[in-house]
Amino acid sequence: MKKGHLNIRRTSHPLRSRMTLLVISVLAVLVGFLMVNNLYAIYVVRGNAYDANASMLEMAVKQIDGIFEVADNYWVGFTDELDIYTLEDPDSRLEFEVAKARLVSAMNYTLQSYSYIDDLFIYVPKTTVFQNGEQIPPQLFDAAKYTMTAQERTHIRRMIMDHITAVEGKLSGDWECMSWNGQYYLVRIIKFQNLYVGSCASVENLLDIIRSNGLADLDYLTWFENNGTEMGQVLPELEEPLAIPVSAERFTCTLDRQDYLVMSYPSRCGEYSLVGFAREQEIVEGLALFQQIIIILTIVMIIYIFAFSRMLRVWILKPMRHLYGALMRLKDGDLDVRLKDESASPEFQLINETFNSMIENIEKLKIDVYEEKARHQKTQMRFQKAELQYMKLQVNPHFYINCLNVIHNLSIMKKNELINDMTTYLGNHLRYTMEGTTVDDLSKEIDYVRNYLKIQELRFPGSIHRHIEIDPKAKSVKVPPLVVQTFVENTVKYQVVAGEETDIYIVAEYLEKTDGGYVCIEIWDSGDGYDESILKKLNREEMIVDDRGEHYGIYNVITRLHLIYGGRESVKFSNHWETHGAYVIIEIPDIGQEAER
Repeated sequence: MKKGHLNIRRTSHPLRSRMTLLVISVLAVLVGFLMVNNLYAIYVVRGNAYDANASMLEMAVKQIDGIFEVADNYWVGFTDELDIYTLEDPDSRLEFEVAKARLVSAMNYTLQSYSYIDDLFIYVPKTTVFQNGEQIPPQLFDAAKYTMTAQERTHIRRMIMDHITAVEGKLSGDWECMSWNGQYYLVRIIKFQNLYVGSCASVENLLDIIRSNGLADLDYLTWFENNGTEMGQVLPELEEPLAIPVSAERFTCTLDRQDYLVMSYPSRCGEYSLVGFAREQEIVEGLALFQQIIIILTIVMIIYIFAFSRMLRVWILKPMRHLYGALMRLKDGDLDVRLKDESASPEFQLINETFNSMIENIEKLKIDVYEEKARHQKTQMRFQKAELQYMKLQVNPHFYINCLNVIHNLSIMKKNELINDMTTYLGNHLRYTMEGTTVDDLSKEIDYVRNYLKIQELRFPGSIHRHIEIDPKAKSVKVPPLVVQTFVENTVKYQVVAGEETDIYIVAEYLEKTDGGYVCIEIWDSGDGYDESILKKLNREEMIVDDRGEHYGIYNVITRLHLIYGGRESVKFSNHWETHGAYVIIEIPDIGQEAER
């Protein structure tokens, strides 16, 4: 098509200058918005304190979690101490007390480096009885910070022992909240064989340390369990439990008729979160003026966007819509589509000219490409069919020599009836192997296998017992010739010995799968089975090579299946779980006459 057929009108206002004008306009609006936003920032400086507190909250929780995890790792390494094992089975009270003293000393030394942990403990829950009748009752001994009173240590010991008894040793695996007489603690208990070890931290002490580290400006700071229960009595009485989120979030609540902005950050060490409260009145100061400015700017932006969309539709969207429609028609195979653009943009004019030129070139190339593809497909099909026929005809000549020897021996013994049977079976065998079909009914393949086994039964009287079960629905499925016979022949060749009995099993079943019907063929025998090295090669689809040379039979079957079914088939090799003989499972898709093409 010539350029004069495009009906294109030239203009002196290119798209680039118009887009530049639009970008400058948008930038001007954004700059104005940023200037207003900067003025507003003066009124909300105090609001930034919220983000700072939230970050400090997160930092505090992560720092505490880090110390808790270090303590957990300490106990994991502590279990290698020989004194721990001594506590479980001491030989005497002296040995018990010495081990206990060393462990307490080690815990006291370690506790000084844990700023957030107040107590480390070991609990021996059983009564220790010595051969002389002396007993040591269950006891919990610990190492505590000097700030903890003796009475508080006694309460903590009783609290921990009562908890272990209550849960019957079924621990949660996390740091848990426990309380005693209004005092709350975070406790981690680890079971080591018949002992319990762990750490304890006072919730009140944790809050004091956190406030001193930068969160003193918050109105309230406390710990909450994830079920909404406060771990302490910091807040005024709540009408209902707070719904604490399991991730770091912000939400609001009302305390003493005042609205508070709530910040929370969950611990990764247990089912609890650190929660801070800041009065919302201080945070939202100056918001009313900003809302008025936002309303005005919104109106201005709506008017601007409306005008911008009108220009965008005329200058860009309309030509693009025409181009899109032409591309969709081209995608559907319509090569008669042409663009007659009336756009005032030279850029779109060039695009349309290029598109029309491309369509013309496609029309010229289409016929050549189609014919070349057709020739290639025909050549490929002839090659594959010839390759299939070649592999099918790779028949072992020793089989025919053996059959002729049998006929010769029968003639010497003047067993004419058996000679007649043998020649009939052999003729059927030759006729089937010489046929040029790519696939045939499974029933025909099974008939051929029966014919083959009759020949072998004449060679080895009383040695071969065949068991064949074929699903009626599977008989009409198309399969490559010799796909079953190859494996039966391997059994006869390598396992059947005159005077010894060998069982051969063939079972075919029709299966319904999501991608269509399949026939599953199972073939196994009662012989010695595959060697492990042979099994690995077979399942990797490698040709078997040994001292007797290359073995083509099974390799040819797998190759033919790949050529016909393109990977939808499967062949799996193993040794049967009952007979221990060679076992193969072949799954072939039921694709009907398509396999013959």
